[in-house]
Amino acid sequence: MLNFSTPVKKEGLKKHLKVGFEFTLKPVLTMLPEGKFFKDFSQWYVIPGERLRPGERCVVEFDGVLENLLGKPKKVAFSRDFEVASAPEVVFIDPMRGSEAVTVYAPVIINFNQDMKEVHIEISRMVGDVEVKGRTATIRLRDEDAKWFYENIPEGTMVVIHE
Repeated sequence: MLNFSTPVKKEGLKKHLKVGFEFTLKPVLTMLPEGKFFKDFSQWYVIPGERLRPGERCVVEFDGVLENLLGKPKKVAFSRDFEVASAPEVVFIDPMRGSEAVTVYAPVIINFNQDMKEVHIEISRMVGDVEVKGRTATIRLRDEDAKWFYENIPEGTMVVIHE
């Protein structure tokens, strides 16, 4: 995750960020008490296009101009390295694997065997909004994914949670 003191535009960040692998940038989403999500453009997830190998060393470098949301530019340079950790074990999922007739808008709750800082989850190639607290991640499909699901999956299709 990349943290900045002020919200920044994605375009400049993506243009000058070098990580040594294909990636997607997504702002951090925080679930508000009323159930809506707030996009925090001062914090960005760098999501690899392909799975990284545990033990692999990676370098994240940036040398370029970033703009805040008002368009004010600032020259920024940084470099950080990290080692890829092994994947945690999933110990519980609700709805459970094998559950039938799961509502598309219902949250999926996943418990891990260790505390998590960041989690990226895909459900049938659909990315949702994820909230992480300790060992628990909660994902809700985004409206456009749920809408696509309802419009493109034939009526009467049964959704089954599986590995």
